Amino acid sequence: MTRSIRFPTGHTTLQRLQEKRFGSVLMGGATAERGGRQKRLFTVTTAGQRALIERRQVRTQLWEQIPTQVVQLWGV
Repeated sequence: MTRSIRFPTGHTTLQRLQEKRFGSVLMGGATAERGGRQKRLFTVTTAGQRALIERRQVRTQLWEQIPTQVVQLWGV
């Protein structure tokens, strides 16, 4: 599944992840290419990794509870 995301939407999401302590930001070096502005380098924190793992497990558990016949009807 591929979909395009506008820059402001991605930036807002990264800010929210940072507020929840699921991500952190470091300021990179300034370049002439960027008009002297620094890059923001986002990374996932340990808490963010744990949250991702937990959500993947919950999603998998929910998916596994769907009867096989229903999944076959969906063609998945």
